Amino acid sequence: MKTSPQTHRHLSSLSLSIWGLVICYVIYQFILRVSLGVMAPDLMERFMINATEFSLLGSIFYFGYASMQIPVGIFLDHFGPLKTIPLFLFLCVTGFCLFTFSDNWTVVLLGRFLTGIGSAGAYISSLKVSNMLFPDRLSKLFVGITSSLGLIGAVCGGLIGFLLSVMSLQTLLQGLSAAGIALMGIFLLTFSFKKTRALLQIKEDSSVQSDENLIMGITKIFLKKPILIALMGSIGLMTMALYTFADSWGPSFLIQIHHVSMEQASTSIFLIYIGMVTGCSLLSFIGNHFNITNIIIILCGLVTASILASLLIFSNIPYGVILILMFILGLCASLQILFFGVILSLVPKKFGGVTSGLTNMIIMLLGSGSISLMGLLMDYAQETKILHNGVPVYSKYSYSFAFGTITGLVLLGAFIFSALTMINHFKARKTQEPALL
Repeated sequence: MKTSPQTHRHLSSLSLSIWGLVICYVIYQFILRVSLGVMAPDLMERFMINATEFSLLGSIFYFGYASMQIPVGIFLDHFGPLKTIPLFLFLCVTGFCLFTFSDNWTVVLLGRFLTGIGSAGAYISSLKVSNMLFPDRLSKLFVGITSSLGLIGAVCGGLIGFLLSVMSLQTLLQGLSAAGIALMGIFLLTFSFKKTRALLQIKEDSSVQSDENLIMGITKIFLKKPILIALMGSIGLMTMALYTFADSWGPSFLIQIHHVSMEQASTSIFLIYIGMVTGCSLLSFIGNHFNITNIIIILCGLVTASILASLLIFSNIPYGVILILMFILGLCASLQILFFGVILSLVPKKFGGVTSGLTNMIIMLLGSGSISLMGLLMDYAQETKILHNGVPVYSKYSYSFAFGTITGLVLLGAFIFSALTMINHFKARKTQEPALL
């Protein structure tokens, strides 16, 4: 029986609708992720916490997120998106509701941790759904579009500072919680339709890798190509600036050191993610066209360190220049997206999923660790306890000491990546074997 053109158009529109709904999940979790930094002063005053405790609040999200990268992939392969997406979205929204409505610090930390676990299901699920809903000639296109659209959530997160200027912190948190509950209801309703369930099962791959093959894949990556783990670690070091500056301490740093307003600080963070959206496409094109992706990654690390150093050394930078620096910082932050293309080209395709999860996990763990490190360094460098409404106010030296350390780690990551690249090329030239990088 032939399918009518109307049916094809219906299936196409339904595929786009489902894909768009999953993108909403990606955008929502991004907002929850990046808005914490803009909320820092209000949250520290609400819970009467210092830098170490606030950094724990930021890093515990990433501990949950990173720890679930590989498990989410297994869930998607074994149970499919129909069960996986509602489960992880439920955890994400539940965690944020605990964060919103509880005054108990332990419960708040638990809520943030659950939000991280639930957020882990968003991006990987969007990739899985893209591959299932669209033919091969379109799936790669939609994967790229997914990456760019997902960052819209990060951009929106940068606008939280503006919303805080017109409403209270609690009202904003309650609004975000209500949005999550509404999104979860839409997912449950959409996934209950017979046509949706049938469409998501049409192209599902029945040849799921066994757990034994998964373990073998991870073992091969660790033992047979240890250079890959070192490369992942170097990228994790270079992206520390994104986690410590854009996702947590950047707004308060700009307010305290460069004397900008909350709205101006929020706009600055907004431009970081605009730069990242631009860099994902622009730098990927340049790297692929001229075959210089590794060089671009190294340059991004060096430029990132230079920008952080400039912000630390010069305290009277004009606001317009700060905006330009933030945009460039965002361009450089896209180096982690470039690295996914590099790392996936170095392993067999059948281990691509494991490699992606492992890479993301290592980068996220180093990122979350850097947030905790930042808080510890700031408290360590704060010689005199200055309180404002019971909340510590950190000096320029505290920020300089902490961000100076992060700058050094970014430089270390760039050095490790460049050294490994050079060593590999020299080794390949000596043995007359193809270079790994």
